[in-house]
Amino acid sequence: MYFCIEQTLKTTVMKSSIRNMYRTLYSHVFKAATTAFMLILPTICVYGQTSFALTEDHGHYFFYATVNGHEDTRLFMESGVPGILINEADYERILADAQLEKVDKGYSKIRFLSGTHHVKQIYKGKVTIGGLSYNGKIYVIDKQDKICIPMHRLKNETDTAAYMERLNFKEKTIDFITPDDIDVTKMHRFRLGRYKENPAIIAKLGIADTYGNKRTIVGKFIFDLGNASALYLLESTPETSLFLKQGKFRIFPAKDKSGRKIADGILADVCRIENISKRNVSIGIISQSNTKDIIGLVGTKMFEDGYAIIDLKNRCLYYGEEQHPIAMRDTMQLKLNRRITSRKAAQTPPLKMPKGKAEEPWVGGLLKDIVFH
Repeated sequence: MYFCIEQTLKTTVMKSSIRNMYRTLYSHVFKAATTAFMLILPTICVYGQTSFALTEDHGHYFFYATVNGHEDTRLFMESGVPGILINEADYERILADAQLEKVDKGYSKIRFLSGTHHVKQIYKGKVTIGGLSYNGKIYVIDKQDKICIPMHRLKNETDTAAYMERLNFKEKTIDFITPDDIDVTKMHRFRLGRYKENPAIIAKLGIADTYGNKRTIVGKFIFDLGNASALYLLESTPETSLFLKQGKFRIFPAKDKSGRKIADGILADVCRIENISKRNVSIGIISQSNTKDIIGLVGTKMFEDGYAIIDLKNRCLYYGEEQHPIAMRDTMQLKLNRRITSRKAAQTPPLKMPKGKAEEPWVGGLLKDIVFH
């Protein structure tokens, strides 16, 4: 009896010791795993990032991301360009080690409203931007001080179900969402097409100037994220030219501080594109353009009170002003990126022009907001 009790006690003590040993081992393993996860979490967030904080500079939007493994790269949000635009120094710093294919240029210049940019080389291939990817052409050009990214051509590599790109201009964020994350029936829907490499919407435009003249027109508009104004009209398009004549709008010259004319435009009391309305808007008029069948260029100022969602899968552009929370899976990444963006924005000087010179607009990117005198 004594032997049985002693044997049982020994067995119990042994089992208890083994349990304590496993608990201690589990505790150490758990702590080590937690520490390792916390150390690599920023790296996971940066490299697999699909949500970004935006900074605004004169109506243009920038964000920071890891490009081809290079962290904290400042990018310019665009959609009116044929591909990624980058200068030679930035290309050598960021993309020289990427597996890109050199292609025949075909042409040596890109013409913008502000002037001609010489194309030094064209590449094509895949470029990673956080957890996103771009697959297409990369243009190495001179006189290019920004890395322009065609946002409508980005693909979510982290979660293929989250293919809808949300550009929240009011909250200054970008994220990718699934159809279940939002109710698009409460938003305005534009049919989304393409003009060359640019996204284009079909919409009804209504303008009423400050002198009581008003007119409407239905046609194609380029959705131009590089356009800081609400709207530019392309007078070289026959439909636009007829629209301006029949509307009898008063057209005024826009001048810079030195008195030099830089554009023409309309002082609109109301500018309405479908259900999006803006009051007291300066609408620019571009007299020379090589676009066809395009009424105008709709810029970011038209959407600044809400958010736009690009849905290439269903060829739609949605717009709404009711705010929706960012998907929970991206919240931590966005908070981390906000800290990076805030730090970098403080280090980056704003866009400046020499005194007495106009901020020159250019077609298909970097169109400036204009004021009429």
